[in-house]
Amino acid sequence: MKLIINSDDFGYSQGHNYGIIRAFTHGVLKSTTLMANGKEVKHAIELIKENPTLDVGIHVVLDHGSPLSPTHLIPSLVNENNKFKKLTLEEVYSLNLEEVEIEINTQIQSLLNQGVELTHMDSHHHIHMHPHLFPTFVSLAKKYKLVLRLVQGEDASFEELLKKEEVKYVHCNARFYKETVSLDYFQPYEFSEEVEELMTHPAYCDETILRESSYAMHRVLELDVLCNESLPLLLQKQNIELISFKNIKEKV
Repeated sequence: MKLIINSDDFGYSQGHNYGIIRAFTHGVLKSTTLMANGKEVKHAIELIKENPTLDVGIHVVLDHGSPLSPTHLIPSLVNENNKFKKLTLEEVYSLNLEEVEIEINTQIQSLLNQGVELTHMDSHHHIHMHPHLFPTFVSLAKKYKLVLRLVQGEDASFEELLKKEEVKYVHCNARFYKETVSLDYFQPYEFSEEVEELMTHPAYCDETILRESSYAMHRVLELDVLCNESLPLLLQKQNIELISFKNIKEKV
């Protein structure tokens, strides 16, 4: 069995950035996804340059903070303050797909222009898994040759579309969260697929996380688990191979 341990939210805050790097250099983390509109995206890119073997993808954001596109080009995505709208599931259907594509393209190009080599794509709050938006994400994953996250338990038609468009994807286990965060989660680790991603959020808590996120101290617990010295041996005993999205992207 092969497992990709990936962290979301790179670029969200300096505490988050340092936590991800710690989990990479002293733990089992292999991959991360970067928020192009994150408050600390430039800090994250500096850390990427210092850790060139870290596998990096894009964490597309459509519902938090500010867009990178000129707001007059994406009016359906923004509120009166030119920030992304906070959307209910039903309100996602109100988003203009051409405008969504403009913003995602802008976010991807922003990272590429700053020298970030991208291997994969997911999204903040899994918004790419919404039926209204998923085909647009598939199209852009194909355009940029990115491996796309497919969250476990979603509609089978999503996987059919990925296969039809010949877009590489990995099923994501998003259950390592809140009360499940402990070393016991890996004893044993239960696979749903032969190759899958485990979504994580390791971080050092800082003012941004404490002020803005309801998921705060659990990020610190995740960091502690991912850096636990016994975890690599625990995975090895289960014949679990740790890989990155780069391995998936380069596989013929």
